[in-house]
Amino acid sequence: MIVNEKHLNFNVSTFGSSDPDVEVAVRNFWSDPSIADYPLNSYHQGRALRAAGQAILSQITHSSAAAISASGGCSSLFRTNWKSPREGNSRQRKFRVLTSMHEHEGALAVFRDDPDCEVFYLTDIEILSSQVTTNVVSAINPDLILLSHVLYDLCWELPIESILKELQRIGFTGVFLLDSAQSAGNLSRFPNLENYSFPVFALFSLHKWIRGPRGTSAIVTNDSGLRWTASQKFSSSNSLDPNSKLAHFETPGGHDFGKYAGITVALEKWQTSSGNFTPGDRLQKLSLEFIQSFCAELQRMDIALTNVHSNAGKTSLGKIHTLEANNLNMVFVEFANASDPYPIYSALNDAKIHVKCIKKTLMDGTSLEGLRLSWSHDIPDHLFSDFLSRVSKLTLQVKR
Repeated sequence: MIVNEKHLNFNVSTFGSSDPDVEVAVRNFWSDPSIADYPLNSYHQGRALRAAGQAILSQITHSSAAAISASGGCSSLFRTNWKSPREGNSRQRKFRVLTSMHEHEGALAVFRDDPDCEVFYLTDIEILSSQVTTNVVSAINPDLILLSHVLYDLCWELPIESILKELQRIGFTGVFLLDSAQSAGNLSRFPNLENYSFPVFALFSLHKWIRGPRGTSAIVTNDSGLRWTASQKFSSSNSLDPNSKLAHFETPGGHDFGKYAGITVALEKWQTSSGNFTPGDRLQKLSLEFIQSFCAELQRMDIALTNVHSNAGKTSLGKIHTLEANNLNMVFVEFANASDPYPIYSALNDAKIHVKCIKKTLMDGTSLEGLRLSWSHDIPDHLFSDFLSRVSKLTLQVKR
């Protein structure tokens, strides 16, 4: 974790702290005389760096093909491209999407807002059981299943490999879209996409846990995904590499080629550390103590804010959700009793502590509000105590 004594980034799952080696690689790319004196050479070197990064990503994810992008987001183009395949196929019913109530708005909006789509939602109980999930799949027969490896709000890791194996067993013939934004670079486990006969696509944000340059992303798929892609009628794509097997999923134009140098360095670091993400017992103990101490301070701060604003004295802390027992670096503190986490979030920001405030209404009408904290596996011990010290001081200030 990159240390900045003035600001504490406990929101790695939104934006990872910049990696100095990645930043140096980007600067060195543009300062290279062969590019500084002849900018068009950036195309040649950018393509070479991107190809190297894509090869690394394919190795890490056991995938047939990978595409990385520095021009916006493969995921956004992938979502918009679904309109073309749907229009090109004659069907007697709407395009069916099966998902959870916790998927990111950016991934779901294109389906939910399309009158030609019908979206079905798994309950929280169903998404945690691969058998129950496949029972729902058999009943609905979806064209697309969209699920996150790790839910961005509740921080739950879903049993993705078990779900994929069950889908294989029942002969699923649709497409599986895996949102890997919160798992890539965080969890050591990643499913081998080639184990499945149906198309599986996984999407990545490279600027979160992988700590690549801002605004970079990637998509990978298996051999079945490539065959499915070749069979679809996509909109034309003016990609950087028209011969790429995933050219249709690339945002055309506007490439910052220097970012490919940074992406390649970030992916090399991910490859080197792959399989070594599980923290030791000492860090596990520190993380657990930190979560407990933070929740205690949060309770005190909430009481203080309640008194200041003269509201009826119900404290707001509800359930505490963590990623998992052996990878304790994401936690969502749920607020109950219709309490608003934003005043505390705002106060933390004023203290230069950066966390994530989540306020949303699920499809079943229930509200989900709270604060999410996340930190990388190599966090220095003292940042935990620095964080708690600032929160404690903040509580005292609120009480005054």
